[in-house]
Amino acid sequence: MEAAGLSNTSAHSLTIMSTSILDDAHSVALIASEWAAESESGRRLASPVVEALRDTQAFRMFVPKQYNGPEVDPVTALDVVMTLAAGDGAAGWCATIASLTSHGAGTVDPHWASVIFGDRRAITGGAFAPTGTAAKVGAETGSGYTVDGRWAWGSGSQNCNWLCGGAIDDEGVFRLMFFPADEVTIHDTWDSSGLRGTGSHDLEVRHAVVPDGRWLLPFGAKLQVDSDVSRMPMYTLFAGGVAAVMLGIARHAIDELLLLAPGKRPMGSMKSLAQSPLSHHEIGRAEAILSSARAWLRDETAAAWELVQAGSRVPTDLRVRIRAAATHASVSARQATDIAYDLAGGTAVYSKSPLQRCFRDVHTASAHIMVTSRNFETYGRHRLGLPIDTSML
Repeated sequence: MEAAGLSNTSAHSLTIMSTSILDDAHSVALIASEWAAESESGRRLASPVVEALRDTQAFRMFVPKQYNGPEVDPVTALDVVMTLAAGDGAAGWCATIASLTSHGAGTVDPHWASVIFGDRRAITGGAFAPTGTAAKVGAETGSGYTVDGRWAWGSGSQNCNWLCGGAIDDEGVFRLMFFPADEVTIHDTWDSSGLRGTGSHDLEVRHAVVPDGRWLLPFGAKLQVDSDVSRMPMYTLFAGGVAAVMLGIARHAIDELLLLAPGKRPMGSMKSLAQSPLSHHEIGRAEAILSSARAWLRDETAAAWELVQAGSRVPTDLRVRIRAAATHASVSARQATDIAYDLAGGTAVYSKSPLQRCFRDVHTASAHIMVTSRNFETYGRHRLGLPIDTSML
């Protein structure tokens, strides 16, 4: 399997970390592929996949070195996620969601950051949406908040040591609260069309006490560590991570078609798919769609990383371009996957077909707010000089 077929080259002069985690990702992708059917049927990653991801620290790529983290640069992180998702979309998805949660290590109170993220084998996850409430605890019982809430899309939650959930406090402030996993109820709700192996069930807490500092502010948080990766805008990493999963799934779909084509002869045809001019054209088109989308996303992310390493902030214009590139990658991944699925014909309709799983996975991932087509409107408004909402860029 050509797991994502990526390189670490870039038009920008930037520092890329050692390729060891990317090398490891190719091996983990093979494990994820081997166990993909079991992950899907069990609606959670199979244990060998979890252990392989944990061993490579793919669940905590953005934890700073100060907390024993790998502090993976964002371009390499894209490549790692694409590679994993080319083995199984659920593995890539769980790795990127856990790593995005780990980005919070840069802004959580240092004591709690060490507790939550300091263990190399710890896995964090949760849900970002502010659907919980947080009531300030009185001085007589200690400082902190009592949190109640329920959150959807708790991807990989069954594997986590710590889980988070967004909550609005008494003063209307949005805080992302962290809870020990044993304080969180996981509701079995993940009966989805695709990405079934992610185990993205609902999470719930009732009257959970969160001490002061065991939370972060998603908007305007103060950086607590001297780490370049922690200075990267969280939403930039978020959108890129979701898009990278989809690009990896599309890579898998094309590769599966290439394996299928020599032995598949459509009904009524004297030629195999591999001999068909239509296949030649469509495979070339799918590769062009996928590769160009991947290149734009990596290039814009590299530009942001170069600025961060130089001590500069990522400007709004570049953050808008990255969101557009991630959204374009989402659309392109669906297109490339659909081409492979359609060419495979009736072979792809069976549940045992990896192409069917790719089709369902990529379309499920496309529902995420970070990569919905509505993001193109933001890009267009910005290019026309009109005001835009930058809160989630």
